[in-house]
Amino acid sequence: MSAPGTQQVLAAPANAALRGPTRPHPHAQHPGAAARRRKPARTGHGKLVAGLTVVLATGLILAATLSARPSGSPSDILAAEMEAAAAGSGATRHSLGGPLTVLPRKDGLNVVADKVPPAACVQASWRLAQKGVITVNGVFMARLSAAKLSEVCFQVPDGAKIAWAISR
Repeated sequence: MSAPGTQQVLAAPANAALRGPTRPHPHAQHPGAAARRRKPARTGHGKLVAGLTVVLATGLILAATLSARPSGSPSDILAAEMEAAAAGSGATRHSLGGPLTVLPRKDGLNVVADKVPPAACVQASWRLAQKGVITVNGVFMARLSAAKLSEVCFQVPDGAKIAWAISR
């Protein structure tokens, strides 16, 4: 113990001389450092990422919409639309601008496409004849040929009427 009024001097550890001068903790900041600290530069990366996200989402929606539509020639699209109408799509107009009607029968369905351009009439009728019975402009052809289809489809200049009968 030391006498009152005297200070007790603590001895430094033996290895203190080897450590060198004391330094502040590396994470400690100088009192004026906060005032000199730079603010991060605003580069617009957030807006860029948001914009790219919107573009990507729009592209995905557009791709999904376009892939749902039938592709190919107008006659292929018409035939696909008539097949879809027979399956119950509920379409009332075909892609070539005319009405599309589904009429039930006892043993199946009749799908009728009106105002079909002559060239599309020939090709769509040929394709649909493989899956059912075709009547064009009220003419039933017992023996189907491209020449006969062409003759009948071109009879009406403002568009032919294709009736496709499907049996169940």
